Amino acid sequence: MAVQVSDTREHQAPERHWFAVPPEQVPGELGVDPASGLSAGRAAELLAANGPNALPEEKTKPRWR
Repeated sequence: MAVQVSDTREHQAPERHWFAVPPEQVPGELGVDPASGLSAGRAAELLAANGPNALPEEKTKPRWR
């Protein structure tokens, strides 16, 4: 019995490699003015869309373990 596995990644657009973009080009592509940064409105939009820029807290391991 043969099993076929389809890879859904081949149908999706390739992920952007930001490390390969020249630094001068990044602000323009992200719609940011390097001199003034994000506007308050744009920052609020990004916060609503992506959540806060924070890592989740690590759960501590109980001492008895």
